[in-house]
Amino acid sequence: MKGNIKIMKPYKYAVFDLDGTILDTAEDLADSVNHALLLHGFPLRSLDEVKLFIGNGVSNLISRAVPEGITDQQFSDVFSAFRNHYATNMINKTAPFPGIKELLLELKKREVKVSIASNKYQKGVEELCERYFPGLYTAAFGEREGVKRKPDPSIIFSAMERMGANAKETIYIGDSEVDSETAKNAGIDFIGVSWGLRPKSLLIDSGAVTVVDNTEQLLEFF
Repeated sequence: MKGNIKIMKPYKYAVFDLDGTILDTAEDLADSVNHALLLHGFPLRSLDEVKLFIGNGVSNLISRAVPEGITDQQFSDVFSAFRNHYATNMINKTAPFPGIKELLLELKKREVKVSIASNKYQKGVEELCERYFPGLYTAAFGEREGVKRKPDPSIIFSAMERMGANAKETIYIGDSEVDSETAKNAGIDFIGVSWGLRPKSLLIDSGAVTVVDNTEQLLEFF
């Protein structure tokens, strides 16, 4: 399904979102969220709720998960508990989505440069990418001090600079309305994936120029 923007192909540079796009991390994130909530006596959240909370960094994830009206100290305590738990439990149930590793291997064969741009904190991005996709990407950027989170385009520009990319030949691939807005702010095309954390209709409404249902469809653009 295509929107009003003409998609150029083949692209030579690809920037991928992480959570919900190339890695299915939702269950591990939900487990760590609920560990932190339970530890501090707050109501637990369902997996579907956590999926809706993901996409704007871990601070916003916890802000959405905790009850309204808690104190700053309570938020800080829950946030710390989440970070500590997730740091040692981020690979319990996490795995690449079907066909992703094969896609990245094929892109490497085609000499397409790949980077990852995520709102997950930097150390988590680095550890997950090195575990699941070693040697298959040029750079992996996450939330860092002094760098604004998506939909600010700074993280995309960092990835493009590292790859030596230009806007015309670069595509951003993600699963959320935040990713779509990020691509727009960076002046590059955006392809949505239907297997992630947001419904396909939302991706279309947010401005995705196309939404793919599998990695074979995605490979057609390279």
